[in-house]
Amino acid sequence: MSDDPDFELRAPTKAELAVILKTFRDLQGWTQETLAELAGVNVRTIQRVEDGKGGSADTLRAVARAVQAKDLDFLVRPQRFPTEAGLRRQQEAFDRENMMLPATTIASGRALEGFMGGVNMLSCADDELLDEDRESLADAAHLFDYLRDYLDVKGEISHQERLGVADDLDAILRSLRGRGVSVAVATRETNLTNDNWVDKRPWRVKIGYLALLPAGRTVTSLAVSRRIRLE
Repeated sequence: MSDDPDFELRAPTKAELAVILKTFRDLQGWTQETLAELAGVNVRTIQRVEDGKGGSADTLRAVARAVQAKDLDFLVRPQRFPTEAGLRRQQEAFDRENMMLPATTIASGRALEGFMGGVNMLSCADDELLDEDRESLADAAHLFDYLRDYLDVKGEISHQERLGVADDLDAILRSLRGRGVSVAVATRETNLTNDNWVDKRPWRVKIGYLALLPAGRTVTSLAVSRRIRLE
């Protein structure tokens, strides 16, 4: 086992401060001018920090106050940061448990209905939605339940009925988009086996993965568990 520690105690670097500040702004939907006004500093000061040039302790405390942080010194005092060895071990652990699949963003109900037509298992995730965003979570639950029901009957409905399904999905997607949520999908083909099955032959399946994400994010891949859980 390696003696290299996973974490080290140190103050954030100028580059890390730049990322932290921009992330805070993006989460709040603020411009640099808005953050500067709330912090009571010049906009050039915010730009300097985000350019990786750092800022004084007073500036960083003013920013902490603007984002309503409980600890006004959290950008100044030493914190636990992962070391290179720690990051490497985290990545290795992630890669053992997960795999990356090419993904696309769904733009219409017809596209989502077509996606469902090509899969025979479905995995849905809304992990990135905020717990307090109850309306988006309700739309997500509606979408997931609808798709799971459709998965059971899709082989028995007519082409005309499929158009109705596409319209229903379009309405749900519009509601999600109105709440700032987009839908990304990916697929994975694999063989399933189980020692308890009478027929031991592998079952070929195509799994559809659907994830709800903040709108505007460019999605090229989804991380999914290597393990397959049958529901």
